[in-house]
Amino acid sequence: MAEFEKYSDYKDISNLLKHYARANRSGIYRNENVNVEKSSLDYNLAPDRGSYKQVLQYLMEKQEEISPRQRKDGVRMLDWVVTMPTTIPSSREEDFFLATYAFLVERYGRKSGMGEGVVLSAYVHKDETQSHLHFSFMPVIERDGKKAFCAKELINRDELNSFHPDLEKYLVERGICNQGDICTGITKAQGGNRSVHQLKREYARDRIDREKTKKASREIEAREKASIQREEFLISREKEIKEREDSVQQREESLERKQNERETSRWDRNNTIDRDGGSRW
Repeated sequence: MAEFEKYSDYKDISNLLKHYARANRSGIYRNENVNVEKSSLDYNLAPDRGSYKQVLQYLMEKQEEISPRQRKDGVRMLDWVVTMPTTIPSSREEDFFLATYAFLVERYGRKSGMGEGVVLSAYVHKDETQSHLHFSFMPVIERDGKKAFCAKELINRDELNSFHPDLEKYLVERGICNQGDICTGITKAQGGNRSVHQLKREYARDRIDREKTKKASREIEAREKASIQREEFLISREKEIKEREDSVQQREESLERKQNERETSRWDRNNTIDRDGGSRW
């Protein structure tokens, strides 16, 4: 139901913020599930920080302010993707995402000591197969009154194990969902919370399998087509040979008739001469 991912490279972060905001001028996205005709239904629950470029600038300024010596490969943005369970009626969709956003702000705003200031954007996407929330935020942790970018401490094994149960408890207490709507056992059966990166790898493997199946089907179709073409070629050759044989036979018969006609003509002329000669004697 919920997955997370972490990002370090500002170029990647810029592209993601642009994607969340559906700010591609071309209106074309890598995700084939995006229906741009419904993108106008998307909305952002986070404070308005301007365009995606301004959000990126906000992040860069905060990172320089809080952790100016952060390593180049240090994590600068985290993202929780929360999909609304199908067990929750569509009439409660807005309530679900508002409550989920409040839960996330309370959870990470408290740990960072920044409140809602830790949030970069929180877009609800309604233009894909299932409505979901992209909660992107800075991996800030506050210790002894001092803040630092530290994703490793913020998102650890304990955090991943407690996230779904805590979210479900929060939503149940507010009457948004029932016990078991969030923690159905499916997450555990699938090996626990999986990151977006893990899901992408799984999707990539599925895509490779599909491509292999398609390739095998294309190869079978190609072989069948080649077989049909060979069969058609053989039939055409047999027909051509038959036509040639018929043509040769017709020429032989024609030659034989002409030969017979010439012999008959000579025989007739000889008989005529014989008769004419006999009459002179």
